[in-house]
Amino acid sequence: MKKKSMWILCLLMVVSLLAGCGEKGTPAATGKEDGNPVAIDEKPVTLKLMQFSTPLTDEDFKIQIADPVKKKYPNITVELIHAPSGFTPEKMLASGDVPDIMFTGSRQIPKFIDVQFPLDITPLAKKLNVDTGVFDPMAIDFIKQYGNNGALFAFPFSLGWSALYYNKDIFDKFGVPYPADSMTWDQAIELGQKLARTDGSVTYTPLNAGSFTDLASPLQIVTVNPATLKVDIDNDRYRKAMEVFKKITGLPGNKNSFGNGQNKFYKDKTMAMEPDFNGLMDLIIESVKGGNSLNWDVTTYPGLEGAPNRSKEQIIQLFMVYSKTKYPDQAMQALNAITSDENQLNISRNGKLAALKDPKYKQNFGADVPELKGKHLQSIFKSTPSPAQVISLYENSGRDSLNAVAKQVASGQMDINTALRTAQQDAEKKVADAAGK
Repeated sequence: MKKKSMWILCLLMVVSLLAGCGEKGTPAATGKEDGNPVAIDEKPVTLKLMQFSTPLTDEDFKIQIADPVKKKYPNITVELIHAPSGFTPEKMLASGDVPDIMFTGSRQIPKFIDVQFPLDITPLAKKLNVDTGVFDPMAIDFIKQYGNNGALFAFPFSLGWSALYYNKDIFDKFGVPYPADSMTWDQAIELGQKLARTDGSVTYTPLNAGSFTDLASPLQIVTVNPATLKVDIDNDRYRKAMEVFKKITGLPGNKNSFGNGQNKFYKDKTMAMEPDFNGLMDLIIESVKGGNSLNWDVTTYPGLEGAPNRSKEQIIQLFMVYSKTKYPDQAMQALNAITSDENQLNISRNGKLAALKDPKYKQNFGADVPELKGKHLQSIFKSTPSPAQVISLYENSGRDSLNAVAKQVASGQMDINTALRTAQQDAEKKVADAAGK
C-alpha cells in the first residue's frame, strides 16, 4: 500500500509540473526545429505595425489583423501606426522609432531592402512550422526574387486585382450591350465609340484609359533595368501600347480621359467604362452605402495585343518584419494568425482577395458584402494578373517620364515616336542624377 501511495504521489507531482508549464509568462512549445519542440515565450508583448502606401482603415486593422492575432495568441497585442506625411524608410530608421512590422505594397520592397529593414523570415517560418506552400505561387515567387538562396523578406496578406467597371445606366440609355468578358482593348474602344454621346448638357466619357504605365504593364517591361540601371523606354512594345492609349483618349468626349477617373465614374456618373484596380470597388461600396444610386457592374480587364486575357500588374499587400525587432518569434506568430485559413477566408468573403492559393477564396470572394450581390465578380478572375516585376529604386523615374509624355500624346502635342524618345532621355537624366553618376 505504501508503495502504491508513493507512486500516486509521484504521479500527481509530475502532472502538477506539466500543468504549470502552460501558465502565462513561461515558455510554451509552439513549433518544431530539427524535429524538437520549440519554446516561445508567452509573456505579454505589444507589436507595433506601421501602415505605409497601402490603404488600411482602423476598422479593417481591428477585424483583419489585431483581433485574429489576439484570438490565437492572447499574449500578443498589435498596435497600428499610420506612416506620417513625408515618410521615408531612411527617416524612420534615423528617428529610432521603428515598428516591428511594416504593412505596405509590393512596389515598396526595394526601398526597405535598400535600408536593410526586412528580416529573412524563412528560418522563422521553419522554426514555427509555418507552411509557406499554401500561398499564391505568383506572390511568393515574386517576393523571393528580391532575396538570395530562398530568402523571404515579406509575407503576402492580400492580392490586388484589376477589372473593367461599367455604368449600366449609360449603356441602357443608348441601347448598347454591356461589355463582355475577355474583351480586347480594341473591342472596348468599339463599344466606347457607340457611347460617345452628348445628351442635353451632359457629355459622356465613354472609356477611361487610366495611367499609361498601368495599361502597358501586361507587356511585362520595366522602365529601368534593376541590375544594370539601364533605361528601356524607347521600344516597340511601349510604342504599340501608346497607340492603344492614343485611340482611347481620342474617342469623342474623352478629353482628359486618362489618369484617375474614379470621381467621374462613381460620383458624377458620366463615365461609361473605368478600368481600375480593386480600390475602386471599395469606393463604390461606400458610396452606395451612403445612398449613391450608381447602377454598376464589373467585367474582365481588357487585354492588349500580345498579352491576351492579362490584366494589370498584380499589387501585393504584404508584411515585412523588422530585422532588429525584439520579438521575431511573436511577429511570426502574428503573421501566421493573420494569414490563417479562417482569417483569409473571412477577408475574401468581405471583398479583399486572399493571398492563399486554394480556389475557394476566389469562389467566396465578396460573398458577405450586400452591395456586391448580383455582381459578376467571377468575371474578374477570367484574366490573369500580370506578375509583379522586380524593380529598382529608380523605376518611378521612368514611369513618371512615360506618363508625362503620354498626356502630351493624348492632347495631340506630341507624336508617339517623339514622346518615347523624350521619355527615354528624361528618365536617363533622372536616374543618372539620382544614382550619383
